[in-house]
Amino acid sequence: MIYEFLQLMKHELLLCGLLFAVLILKINENNDQNRNWTLIINVLLTLNFVAGFFFNSSGELFNGMFKTNDLLQLEKNILNLGLLIVSLQAYPWIKTHRHLPEFYMLILSTLTGMFYDFIRTYATLLHWPGVIYHSNGSIGKLQS
Repeated sequence: MIYEFLQLMKHELLLCGLLFAVLILKINENNDQNRNWTLIINVLLTLNFVAGFFFNSSGELFNGMFKTNDLLQLEKNILNLGLLIVSLQAYPWIKTHRHLPEFYMLILSTLTGMFYDFIRTYATLLHWPGVIYHSNGSIGKLQS
């Protein structure tokens, strides 16, 4: 049970771990170490992106309130790539800036919110009125 939970919520848990790392960075804030922290965060974001390609599975948790499949995993991984690109492009600016933790807290929180919005949107589309989703994966329309 716990293995299934960790496997299905892999993206969300990794982002929460990154967010906690940035919060610890905020507690130990020292502007002289921005360059080192930026490198560490970029490496963690790269590992987060690469980890998104492994051990993906379909399933649901919390009595169907959290659903995931291969398409959602791919969408989350594309968003992780976008976050990594933004972080790499911001590197020259952020290494001298004094608000490093706030920058990463904002983009990580935004991405976590996008992950949950994808799940909600996908679950809504699965239960769209007037459309029948068959167990074999085909889609049909209700006859009126």
